[in-house]
Amino acid sequence: LPDDFSNPNMEFEITTHTADLAWEHKPWRKLSGTVGAQWIMQVNTTDRGGLIPNFDSQTLGVFWIERWRSYPFPLQFEAGVRYDARRLNVVRRGNDVIDKSLDFNNISGTMGAIWQVNKRVTARLHFGSAWRAPGVNELYSDGVHHGSASYEKGRDDLRTERAFSSSLALDGSLNLPLGSTSPKYNFAFNVSFYRNYVRDFIFLKPRTVPVLTIRGAFPAFDYDQTDARMMGFDGSAEWQPVRVLALTSAISLLRARNISEDEPLVFMPADRFRNGIRFMPFSPKEGRLAEDAPYFGLGMQNVLRQRRVPENQDYAPPPEGYTLFDLEAGSAFLFGKQKLHAGLAVHNLFNTAYRDYLNRLRYFSDEMGRNFSVRMKLIF
Repeated sequence: LPDDFSNPNMEFEITTHTADLAWEHKPWRKLSGTVGAQWIMQVNTTDRGGLIPNFDSQTLGVFWIERWRSYPFPLQFEAGVRYDARRLNVVRRGNDVIDKSLDFNNISGTMGAIWQVNKRVTARLHFGSAWRAPGVNELYSDGVHHGSASYEKGRDDLRTERAFSSSLALDGSLNLPLGSTSPKYNFAFNVSFYRNYVRDFIFLKPRTVPVLTIRGAFPAFDYDQTDARMMGFDGSAEWQPVRVLALTSAISLLRARNISEDEPLVFMPADRFRNGIRFMPFSPKEGRLAEDAPYFGLGMQNVLRQRRVPENQDYAPPPEGYTLFDLEAGSAFLFGKQKLHAGLAVHNLFNTAYRDYLNRLRYFSDEMGRNFSVRMKLIF
């Protein structure tokens, strides 16, 4: 055992400075827009046990975005462009001198349209292209990542990512009367379809053979690149058949493909579903908002097993799917003259043992069991 416990095994400090400047010009021929700039500076100093090296980076970005709208015409259009330049100076990691300067710069663009179908339904269409420079951890990691109990190895020849994205979203609310004597049924929804193609997508690739260190054996991962395609659907809905009851439902689906290797992309989220019921037995007091009234809620989250994975490229197969239940209650009270929101929640109500595919600690242990939380918010 060490004689002195006052010195930590790991010690590092990162300092970040940011500055933003934006100018919104006066409307001109139904155009309104913003021109701006952003500057970010980071300095990382590691004294002991660093996974990443000491570095400093500076990023400067300038952008211009315009929106065209002619009320009451139901269509509006938006387009923007941005240029970013980044310089990364990497000094050393422990006793290893790296002493490299890397420069990244590129342009991004976006365009979209919003169609007000009617007073309650809105459609949004978006196309864009963006880029991302590799991070310091992706370039120069070399050691044990204690937060995930794994060994990570970077690549200093990684190229910038380039993404081409498109999405279509529809959201709105409907009042559905069942008859002249029936109350109106309130229904709100949101659905979104998206497709992204990412050139030189950076990801962690398992080695399948652990790395043996003086601390023991750890699962090992290398940062790698590939061309990837990601398509998905997100949807949510809320239905309030009567004043005291609300039903909610949400779904999230993703299909990701490693195009270069013609196989599924590793470490992508599985299909997820969530349903809930919210009971509001008491009307809010006069002059109070509806969300101030007491409520009780029960939620169910169902996550399927991820079956779209590359073969023989992981330390363990994806875990089985799981279903969790959450219970919550809350209300608003007057604390003197101030409003106090208080709530109690129980997560994983039945203390279900499960493991999540996206958590690398699943190789060793289950996720958190039953968890109680108390929430208080004072508005003043």
